[in-house]
Amino acid sequence: MFRSHKNERGGVRVSRPPRSNISYGVLPYAKNPKGDVVVLLGMENKTFSLFRGGKEKDETPQQAACRELHEESCGVLSTTPESVSLKYDGYGFPSKKGKRWIIGAVKFDYDILSHAISQFDDRRNAIHQQYIRDLQKNISNEERLRLREEMFHKLEKMKLKLFTINSSCGHEKTDAVISWFKEAGEFS
Repeated sequence: MFRSHKNERGGVRVSRPPRSNISYGVLPYAKNPKGDVVVLLGMENKTFSLFRGGKEKDETPQQAACRELHEESCGVLSTTPESVSLKYDGYGFPSKKGKRWIIGAVKFDYDILSHAISQFDDRRNAIHQQYIRDLQKNISNEERLRLREEMFHKLEKMKLKLFTINSSCGHEKTDAVISWFKEAGEFS
């Protein structure tokens, strides 16, 4: 997953393999007790967005979407590749980074999504504390950089929040994806 390179000053730099321009993801949704459809999003870079990311070697798009949901929710949410039908294809509407999003909406029980929000902060804090303990070990600079990269990926989302499908989350592309699923009748 990670590669190390010597830089011109003899130091070590760790990088990921080149990424595809396609992000695969999951849009978790449920009906709240009032009967409103809500979606779960994660805060990243001060805006709320979908759980999505690139496909790793030998992964199917559905497996990549499931892995991203699990990783970006700090392990509090999971689904199976069989439950992910990747219906939204953002071809022609790339993100600001030029990524094409391919997304599947997956229905969850409302209590599971609510519980995920309450578990998220504890799990995120535990991952960060483990990272600090790992850094205190006698490890190489290469291993230290690998751990740092891994921690930042796992802690990509700062917070989880539920939004009704009729409200804006403040992220243009995410709002467009939610609107597409709403208009396609996927939230029934």
